[in-house]
Amino acid sequence: MAGDQGVAARAARDRALAVVAAVLVAVGLVLTPVAVVAAQARPLLVDTDRFVATFGPLAGDRAVQDAVADAVMAGLDSRVDFSALAATALQNVGGQLSLPPAVVAALQALGDRAAGALRAVVDDQVRSLVSSDGFAAVWRQMLRTAHAQALAGLRDDPSAGLVIRGDTLVLQVGPVVDRVRQALLDRGYRVAALIPQVDRTVELVDVPGLGQVAGGHRAATALGVWLPIAVALLVVGGLVLARRRRVAVLAAGAGLALVSAALLVVLAVVRARLAAPSRDAGAAAADRSRSLLHVAAYDVAANGVIRTAAVLLVLGVVAGIVVHLLGRLLAPPPAAPDVRDRPLAV
Repeated sequence: MAGDQGVAARAARDRALAVVAAVLVAVGLVLTPVAVVAAQARPLLVDTDRFVATFGPLAGDRAVQDAVADAVMAGLDSRVDFSALAATALQNVGGQLSLPPAVVAALQALGDRAAGALRAVVDDQVRSLVSSDGFAAVWRQMLRTAHAQALAGLRDDPSAGLVIRGDTLVLQVGPVVDRVRQALLDRGYRVAALIPQVDRTVELVDVPGLGQVAGGHRAATALGVWLPIAVALLVVGGLVLARRRRVAVLAAGAGLALVSAALLVVLAVVRARLAAPSRDAGAAAADRSRSLLHVAAYDVAANGVIRTAAVLLVLGVVAGIVVHLLGRLLAPPPAAPDVRDRPLAV
């Protein structure tokens, strides 16, 4: 009777350990995608050099250049009356050259054409700047300054260069306007001195859940360090406690491959949603330009997550295959039947 009770107790303990092991592995696998994203996001939140190195190359992307130029011109259009600016410039020219009133009146009659020409000059200067080698330096400086003000941006401080609004990361383009103004002045367009400061932003990338991450910046940076470690400990702990370890490793490998594939699918779906306006023939040009910018920034930001998920996917598949093959190779051969047990032929 005591022996039966001991066997029952051991069986109950084994079942409890099996349940605990399964729960540990399952929780670790469920948290794996979150750990991957947190680990890749943390350097962008705390390391300015890494942030600049990640988003700096976007300065050479045509979609980014067009989006920045459009944002700058939209900001100028909202703050600058080019017709009034052209009229003021023509009046100043007439006064400085002491032109006859009839000539001054003729010049002022060209106000609309002059306004269009002036705006075209500014637009050309903006697009020349954003496509030049000098823009890369301006862009990197904007990123560096913005990241230095990241904490203020996370608090939605309007003085910050980098601001998080909802789930969207936006970058202020005031420095580009300043460079355009100075470039026009250097080319002799003294009227450019009348261009005011422009408070305009360009949406860099839209990330679902970014607002929640911004709300807990310290938690997000801590998760980037500790969550991957916790996930590894959960999975390893579950495998150590498992009684049928080969089966547990097979299940863990399959689960790792599954959650990694799911993460890759989610990333692909998010990218497709960001790219949808750029493929819509009926979308406005500004929407298509903004969509291309979002896709370019998303590709850069998600690159590390995609590579890590792909590695984990391969690792899960390989681990499952290797353990399965080893199990078959190391399995004891079936016992040969005892010839003494066979009946003698008559």
